[in-house]
Amino acid sequence: LHEGSPVTMRVCLQDTRCLSDRKDKKFQSTQIYPVEFTVQGDAQMVFVVGSMNNWIEPIQLERCSVNGEVFFHTTLYLPPGEYEYRYIVDGEEKVSEQMKQMSKFGQGIVNIYKVTGVADESASVTSSTLLHIRWLRSNE
Repeated sequence: LHEGSPVTMRVCLQDTRCLSDRKDKKFQSTQIYPVEFTVQGDAQMVFVVGSMNNWIEPIQLERCSVNGEVFFHTTLYLPPGEYEYRYIVDGEEKVSEQMKQMSKFGQGIVNIYKVTGVADESASVTSSTLLHIRWLRSNE
């Protein structure tokens, strides 16, 4: 990396507030958009990993229970684009059977989600929203 060389910045923001706060108070932006990841069923730990974080450092989902139903959930804020991902459930990689596809980037079987960049433009940006920030630098 040399001074003046172009650098691509990727942004993957995880909202680490509890589920009730995430559902009630969404962060609003014209550049990044909320994407909810949910896994149904009982497990000890669930993570998501994918192109949004360059396939490193899996992101943990919160274990939740509503009316006796157990599920895991997190909200990531991502810029528009197409993202490949997989879940890691109790140490075993999983993909949704309904949405599985072959990776375009040699990552095997993955799920793909497209962030379209459509948001409520009239909503104001909330400065009190707490987010866990992950920055990745790439020379691609």
